Amino acid sequence: MNRLCVASAVLVLGVVGTVEALAAPLISIEPVTKFVEPGDLFALDVRINDEVLGVTGYDLIIDFDETLIEVVNVIEGALPAGSPPTYFWWTDEGTTSDAIVINGAVLGHSVDGPGTLAELRFRALALGVTPIHFESVDLRHLDNTPIAVTPIDGEVTIEWVTPVERSTWSRVKALFR
Repeated sequence: MNRLCVASAVLVLGVVGTVEALAAPLISIEPVTKFVEPGDLFALDVRINDEVLGVTGYDLIIDFDETLIEVVNVIEGALPAGSPPTYFWWTDEGTTSDAIVINGAVLGHSVDGPGTLAELRFRALALGVTPIHFESVDLRHLDNTPIAVTPIDGEVTIEWVTPVERSTWSRVKALFR
């Protein structure tokens, strides 16, 4: 499986004899890769980079494997929360157990990245690997036109990180004979 781990993407435009690099607008799950143990509570951020400008609304659907992790709650991120008080935030992490739906609107003005749109809090249930996948991303400008962004999914690995003791008393005694 090929995984794209990107902190920031660059779009390269070739013009005869010169190359210009422009950062691409991104929405991402951060950290992209997370390692936890069964029973752990952990958080992931939904972030936009500094190339995402003029956001007035967003609709997101994020899915995952509900047999491996469960949603504890979803918290509004600092980017819209730092905007003036005319703000709408709605999330539904309870209708289906394998998806999170987030709707947000900054009313009457816009916000620019970089920043966090939401913090997703989970509990690890069982050993395994689950993608945290953007099933749907719709960011909007003040005039209700779409903002083109590249989604960067995340991945959570649930494994025993601390070593598990597998020695028996007989094996320990045998070392000293």
